Amino acid sequence: MASVKDVSRLAGVSASTVSRVIRGSTPVEESKRLRVLEAVERLNYRPNLIARGLRNRSGKLIGLMVPEIMNETFAAFISHVEEACVKRGFTMILGNTHEDPAIEEKVVNNLVGMNVDGIIISGVSDASAVMGILKASRVPVVGIDRALEDEQADRVLAGNREAGEMAASYFWHMGHRSLVCISGPESIRLSRERLEGFAAFFAQRGIEVNHISGEKFDYESGIECVRRVLERGIDFTGIWAENDMFAIGAMRELQRQGRRVPEDISIIGMDDIKTAQMVQPALTTVRQPYREISETAVAFLLERIEKPGAAARRVVIAPELVIRDSVSRLPPAAQDRA
Repeated sequence: MASVKDVSRLAGVSASTVSRVIRGSTPVEESKRLRVLEAVERLNYRPNLIARGLRNRSGKLIGLMVPEIMNETFAAFISHVEEACVKRGFTMILGNTHEDPAIEEKVVNNLVGMNVDGIIISGVSDASAVMGILKASRVPVVGIDRALEDEQADRVLAGNREAGEMAASYFWHMGHRSLVCISGPESIRLSRERLEGFAAFFAQRGIEVNHISGEKFDYESGIECVRRVLERGIDFTGIWAENDMFAIGAMRELQRQGRRVPEDISIIGMDDIKTAQMVQPALTTVRQPYREISETAVAFLLERIEKPGAAARRVVIAPELVIRDSVSRLPPAAQDRA
């Protein structure tokens, strides 16, 4: 990635001259200005990555980057983050990365180029490269949901391991001993944490949990995961799906294959999206604290803007079990066979 020094070297001018041309705040000799602009174009230099100190003033803009706006989980975050920004006199600019690392990089560059005061981000995967771009541009950042593990960035998260433990505990309470966990991609930390919490609960009781990973956190992956479980001939009475769209896809496929929910197979989801209440049976799930995460993330970001050198914080907000109709209680005899 080209730097100010690269531009100044190619244009044959000082770095300060490059900065003055970019800012447009101080007159520069026309021949030098044209050489700088030509060098910027040839090097594909991005003025959005200049130091934050070159910005003239705050535009009261906050960027929010999410992996997929069509996903109800991220739609909830979008709504609550925007509400929190407006309350504080800021405008939210949304970036949809479409679960694609290449698009994610373009989105972050676009937001930085718009001189946003800070960015709230849920990354595509743990391997995301955007933190390097944000550090280079010195834009304050707060991670949510799929927060990237960077010790220099604030992070506000749901208790993902705790969510797994909650789902496991409820299954145990309802008599289930043969369980499957269908998770999101293993490249996403929260997928691993949710599985760890769920599996550890049963491991402490001498029970091994079967596990299937989906390609995405979506309805279609839920269908595919259940097909794979059934093809393997796994014996199970309950499924924990690591998000609600997974669970709904799993429920649909079970029903298509003649398995009743919850009479034959019980299901628990994660997130508590609006659709979870609308399906039949209504989905028991672990509610993600969207509003609390969003409001805390915006508050942290505004504090980070004011005090960029402050120590980074990592806050975990507890989820909540929401009991509906998709889990049946097994009688003692069935528990012994499970």
